[in-house]
Amino acid sequence: MDKKSATLGLPGTREKQIAMDADHSHICKFERDDDDAYEQVADNMVELIANAVQAVADRERLARLRVLHSGPSLESREHACT
Repeated sequence: MDKKSATLGLPGTREKQIAMDADHSHICKFERDDDDAYEQVADNMVELIANAVQAVADRERLARLRVLHSGPSLESREHACT
């Protein structure tokens, strides 16, 4: 199967291609939850979700740090001087 047909083109770690011995109509149909293909897909989904949660936490932490380190605004400093 062509790798391009399995790629969305999302930046960074937002997507991950994994090789599977299945066609498009069978990559989401599994016989059992202990099927190797199911476990491979489930493990990768857990990893992608964990990465997404971490990215949100990192952005929120960075935003808080920017607020803490920006100090008082120019407007509040002008009022303090009058």
